Amino acid sequence: MMNRWMFLSGLAAVILIALWLERAGPLQGVLNESHLHDLGKLMFAFSVFWMYIWFSQYMLIWYTDIPEETSYFVLRQKTAWFPLFIINIFLNWVIPFAVLLRRDTKRQRQIIGIVAAVVLLARWLDVYLMVFPGVVGDRPTFGLWELGLTLGGIGAFGLVLAAILKGAPAVPVADPELVESLEYH
Repeated sequence: MMNRWMFLSGLAAVILIALWLERAGPLQGVLNESHLHDLGKLMFAFSVFWMYIWFSQYMLIWYTDIPEETSYFVLRQKTAWFPLFIINIFLNWVIPFAVLLRRDTKRQRQIIGIVAAVVLLARWLDVYLMVFPGVVGDRPTFGLWELGLTLGGIGAFGLVLAAILKGAPAVPVADPELVESLEYH
């Protein structure tokens, strides 16, 4: 189940990296509005898919009313975790849905970059809410361990990305489909 949900965070990371590489130079003149529009459509579609899966799971657990299953949501809805539970839904679905619904917003670099950053934050919050309430109890905690591991993961990803970008060009110059993709509409 987690793999389907992590595709959305990977897509958001690809959007942010592509925008950064365009600004830094390697993809300057390569990334056009049609590319951004398609990436925005994918992010929109997978945020809707996330909500569909999330609601289906929630409704099934609520309807069956099996105590072993409902305790997962009771802990998140009846304790101090509830505000994060609601924020999770807004960040993962409401904001991407509302912003990316319009065609013109999917073509604007700044807006799609902000939505991609919000989606990455939302994906982190979703995984946090899956794991931490069962581990730490009724009150959310956020300390140096959580911050350190998150920043360490981002740093390790950045180091690997920098090593890859040093070893290979960002634009695949020997690709037979390169001209077609540069003129993508």
